[in-house]
Amino acid sequence: MISLTHPVSSLSRRSAQSPLAVVLGAVARWRDDRRARLALARLDDHLLRDIGLAPSGAAKPLPSQYSAF
Repeated sequence: MISLTHPVSSLSRRSAQSPLAVVLGAVARWRDDRRARLALARLDDHLLRDIGLAPSGAAKPLPSQYSAF
């Protein structure tokens, strides 16, 4: 079943890549997302509001994009 949360071009590009390239790309995205979450966790409430985030929302986990593996 094709997930509608990913653009069609992304799906066709993924099928043309080797399995190793797909896994390495997912690991790189996961690492970047983790780095961003850790950076947000270090900001105080005032700075979070300055960039348009509620302090309570910054602590929530992001929806998983890695469940396809």
